[in-house]
Amino acid sequence: MLTKLIKQDLVNRVDAFISVISIQSRPSIHMDTSLNKYISETGFCSRRDADKYIEQGRVSINGKEAYKGNRVRENDVVLVDGEPIRKKKAPVYLVLNKPKGITCITDQSDKTNIIDYVNL
Repeated sequence: MLTKLIKQDLVNRVDAFISVISIQSRPSIHMDTSLNKYISETGFCSRRDADKYIEQGRVSINGKEAYKGNRVRENDVVLVDGEPIRKKKAPVYLVLNKPKGITCITDQSDKTNIIDYVNL
């Protein structure tokens, strides 16, 4: 009986984990986002600094001067000082069960380094 409960608990935890992963991997459902958040998410600057750029008139959306409180949609072109800024690409995470004999080091002079093993 106890073994059956443990197995069911494990199945429930795995199902919950898979649900979290599938929710996080879905595309964003937000139709638009605030301009300062959009700029900060690109890594260009912080939200507060983005507000300063906006107040100074250095930001435009689709060729029009931007104002604090503007919203940005997916296909909008945002320029800061006349240069386009783009969203960061989503990071790629690798999970690997490292076999015995592979060294977790990026030094390429070590012939058993992990970088060569995964062929990056």
